[in-house]
Amino acid sequence: GELTMSERMEQLQQSLFFERVPSSWSSLAFPSLRALPSWIQNLIERAQQLQEWTDNPTAIPAVVNVAYLFNPQSFLTAVMQ
Repeated sequence: GELTMSERMEQLQQSLFFERVPSSWSSLAFPSLRALPSWIQNLIERAQQLQEWTDNPTAIPAVVNVAYLFNPQSFLTAVMQ
């Protein structure tokens, strides 16, 4: 069978081929200028940090990688209060 690719599918294919973050992903994600492999690794690390917090919500984390937060200023403001 033959598959007809839409314009969005072609854009996604080209972005993945050239190791760029697809615009449909970046519009929903954190701002970044990284290449796709680095972006995915960073996304995994961000998710791991959030998962560690949700696994034990009553424990205060000893270390927080502020760079993994979408809005670090809000987090720092909450800590200061």
